[in-house]
Amino acid sequence: MPGYIKLIKSSITLVVVGLFCFRVDKVDVIIYIYDEWDYKIGKVVIIVKKQRRIIGGFILAMMIITSTISYAFEMQSSTSINYYYETEPNDEPESAQLFRRNNDSYKATATGDYSDMHKVLGKLSGENDVDYYKIFLYKNGTKDKYDNILTVSSQNKLVIEVLNEDLVVINTFTQIPGNASNRFQTNIPESQYYYLRLSESGISGENQYSFYFGSPTYSKGSISKNFSTQDMSRYKTREVEWTINTNEVPKDSVAYKITAGAGGDANISHPSIRKYKNTKRSNWTDLKQSKWFADEINPLYLFLGGSYDMNQTWIIFYDASTNTKTPFNVYPSVMIDYIYPNLPR
Repeated sequence: MPGYIKLIKSSITLVVVGLFCFRVDKVDVIIYIYDEWDYKIGKVVIIVKKQRRIIGGFILAMMIITSTISYAFEMQSSTSINYYYETEPNDEPESAQLFRRNNDSYKATATGDYSDMHKVLGKLSGENDVDYYKIFLYKNGTKDKYDNILTVSSQNKLVIEVLNEDLVVINTFTQIPGNASNRFQTNIPESQYYYLRLSESGISGENQYSFYFGSPTYSKGSISKNFSTQDMSRYKTREVEWTINTNEVPKDSVAYKITAGAGGDANISHPSIRKYKNTKRSNWTDLKQSKWFADEINPLYLFLGGSYDMNQTWIIFYDASTNTKTPFNVYPSVMIDYIYPNLPR
């Protein structure tokens, strides 16, 4: 029964883990610790093995770091999105639900580890209903390249207001169902706690909604190109170039997988060595034959100095590696899978 308990806080004073009445063979509990800048600074792993029953027991792990605390616990699988379900009453700032900022990334999307994504799910029961949420946000430009983006989906028209600690409205947005512009760039002048006030306008029925707040969400896409016939009869090697322009892929797209195909004449050996490089990365990288001549880029390198930015020239190298003297052709094809941020329009 692996899982983890995540601490949500403004600063840490005490971490408390409770194990309640399970009948299990093994429990793995991981406590992730965050600093005031929302970065992971460590973790505590607690493993309970071969216990047939744990009855009302508590394991306490105390970590004294600062003097104030604001927290909530969640239990979930280690790679899933963190969901915050609306809990009434939350009709006033004093009863606002606390949640964490979203921390999606290129790496998370490439690996499928969404444990740093945080999404709120709730509903308004009518025009007179108001929902309040509370979140610590960072001054624009402090955290990420794209800070403080609000991504919203709703059943009906939804009004979202961002208020500072003094309950002064600093941003107002209207989400209209079916409108592609459901991502909004907020203006956060100072690092502090803020409130979100959600309400309806002119709607008498129920209005279900969901939202992320913080970094943008990311999606995957792919682009491919077939090249002209390459005569391999003389030199046995060929290079093809592909310049991907900004209008061909979404803004700030980053490659995470390169695949080089090579159809050819029947009964003739096809190129068995294939490599790639690009304008910003001059060294050749082999494409793995065992994976159909593909290279899955290490997620840690995805945003390293722009080396894998889509908008540049990509060069693919083919080596026939054959002793045949029979003239033959190959038909190169290249596909690049990429990841991109979903940005406000």
